[in-house]
Amino acid sequence: MYSNHAVALDKPRRIQASNIQFNTTDISWSAPVEKRNITGFLLTLTDVRRGTLSRLSLPAETQYTLTGLYADTLYSLTLQPRLRSRRGRISEEFEFRSAPFGEKLNLSVLQLIKLNAK
Repeated sequence: MYSNHAVALDKPRRIQASNIQFNTTDISWSAPVEKRNITGFLLTLTDVRRGTLSRLSLPAETQYTLTGLYADTLYSLTLQPRLRSRRGRISEEFEFRSAPFGEKLNLSVLQLIKLNAK
């Protein structure tokens, strides 16, 4: 019998965004320590302003390029490891903002924007 309940698998950690552009960004993370059984990841991406939610089933790699993003938009994402049909613990929420149209941001600039907004 298969279940979609969370299994005792640690969550992905150290999620980072790089090469942030107006319509794409590269996401990377550290897999849980017990990664040998991971068959993939479930990425949940939320456009914070619009409230839209997308779920992507990813392979068992620890990087992915998000495409089709809106310019200058705040996104939130979580990652959850998958073990065949079962799911592990959900990562902490990670937020990033896509670059304004035609610009490219790096994470250090994004962090400064977030700190100044508080």
